[in-house]
Amino acid sequence: MINRRRFLQTGAAAAAILALPRRAFPFAQSVKGVQKFIVPLPGLALSPSEPGIPVLTPNKTLHPGVDFYDIIAGQSPQGQGHSFHPAIPNTPIWAYAANTATPDLRYLGGVIIAHRKTPVLLQVTNRLPEFHVLPVDTTIVDPATGAVGRQDRIAVHLHGGFVFWDSDGGPFAWYSNADPANGGFVHGPSFINGPTTGQGTGTATYNYPNDQSSRMIWYHDHAYGLTRTNVYAGLASAYLITDDVEDKLLLEGVLPDPNVFDGQKFSDGRYRLGIPLIIQDKTFWQGPDGDDPGYANPGVVPQPPQEGSLWYPWEYEGFLDPPGDEAPSMLHDDVPTQAGLTTRWDAFPNGPFDVPSTVPEFFSDTIVVNGAAYPTLKVEPRRYCFRLINASNARFYNLQLYQKDSSADGITLMPDPSGDVDPNGNPILLPQNLPGPAFIQIGNECGFLPAPAVFSVDTPTPGGQLPAARTRTATW
Repeated sequence: MINRRRFLQTGAAAAAILALPRRAFPFAQSVKGVQKFIVPLPGLALSPSEPGIPVLTPNKTLHPGVDFYDIIAGQSPQGQGHSFHPAIPNTPIWAYAANTATPDLRYLGGVIIAHRKTPVLLQVTNRLPEFHVLPVDTTIVDPATGAVGRQDRIAVHLHGGFVFWDSDGGPFAWYSNADPANGGFVHGPSFINGPTTGQGTGTATYNYPNDQSSRMIWYHDHAYGLTRTNVYAGLASAYLITDDVEDKLLLEGVLPDPNVFDGQKFSDGRYRLGIPLIIQDKTFWQGPDGDDPGYANPGVVPQPPQEGSLWYPWEYEGFLDPPGDEAPSMLHDDVPTQAGLTTRWDAFPNGPFDVPSTVPEFFSDTIVVNGAAYPTLKVEPRRYCFRLINASNARFYNLQLYQKDSSADGITLMPDPSGDVDPNGNPILLPQNLPGPAFIQIGNECGFLPAPAVFSVDTPTPGGQLPAARTRTATW
């Protein structure tokens, strides 16, 4: 999971941003009819009445000199869920939100904007339901406590933050909802409650000094045995640190400050520090008539799934998987082969494996940005600063800009002339569109770079090819 910040010089009224998956396996596929580039990119919301990703407001008076946030981790209200795309039924999700009488639980909420050397005190109350929205491997127990069965475990981790050890949110610092209906309060062996709440309240406090230069990082769940599923369910959001240096660059016009989002101008400064692009890959269950009807079997997903629910692999694809599994044969030379058997992980010892089982790596089939599947954003012919987070569980991306063409999706993909194929034998598809505007990286999760790094040029040649002398390659 990595972060990237890029500085984009746009040269046209609109451009298509294409996230190209680096590797994929044919798991159960998402619901059909998800047309690309028709959903507006969700922006930042400064109040519950606005659509988009909520930005949290700190309490600056409770602890003088400290930004205090009182938030919860909870599930979207029954029957509501999150809309990733009009073709996908509303999806039950988990999220962080301000601790109010009616928490505004929206996907990727809530963004925290911090300033260098102004500490953040983050108080998080666990209000998750007793049962998860994704498959849970109940054989994973805390080796120190032997705790098993609790599916409402959380621990908050500031990914990229320079923090004290007791605020790091390690895997064994997990704690549960204190609701007696869930089984009462339990916690991991490393759990240390913070200074603002009492013991046994289902609440933890994290102290973030923010003694770091301007950068885009993120905070997410880190509970032992559930990190991958809790983050995938939605317990993740952006954490932006700014400083006086960045303020100076904005005032001097070195960095763009257009306050323009989707063609609209905002005077409240919500995009002064750039437009966030939080990139993830998801799979959405097709329902009982789809490719994985077994997902609805009792004991697979604790909360019975519905069409449009998040799908997560739940069978360990080991050496003794039965014939007919979707996984291709990926045997190494030193692994004995048997006719009719498939493997993905070269598992030893040979099964059988519990169901549901932990799957350590997962590549989904639908790319979402800011919680929208294949969104579109209207831009002006000016400079923009995009702040990017790769919040996928395992996937890496090769981000590229192309000029939109007249095809249905605006992107025409054709097989690689070299004949290159993926691990399943499918041809690698490459865009045929003309290159888009210059794509320039000015920072990453460690702050500003010493100098800009140019990853593309804005002078295309016919056929979508760049002049050989100006072609650049980069490894991220």
